Amino acid sequence: KLNVPKKTKLFVDQTLRERENATLMHRVFQHDLYQLRLKTARCYVSALETSANPVSSDPDEPIKISAQVLGLGPMFRLSVGLTNTSLNNPSRNLIISFYADDNIYKIDKALIFVPMLVPGLNYNFETLVEV
Repeated sequence: KLNVPKKTKLFVDQTLRERENATLMHRVFQHDLYQLRLKTARCYVSALETSANPVSSDPDEPIKISAQVLGLGPMFRLSVGLTNTSLNNPSRNLIISFYADDNIYKIDKALIFVPMLVPGLNYNFETLVEV
């Protein structure tokens, strides 16, 4: 059997406050959630308008890039996704380079030679990073 502590006065007061103000508390929560969604939408539109999106601005090499950090701690994996968004022109002779402070990070593959990117397909490239 577990020894459950007695309810403290603070717990009882908080429970009573929540019970008395449940509608107001829910309304405030909904308002804050609405504000968060609005701010997210505004930032997304701003990113689109300022071209702060992960798509190349070079018309000869229309490439979409995405990056993910997989893992926490002293060792993690960097995953880079590339997609050629051209209609029918493959991309060739590309290199992914990673640059970081050598005193802090050790990158397993600092250069990745990218094979020909066929339009419309997603390609993923990974490297290990050690702190």
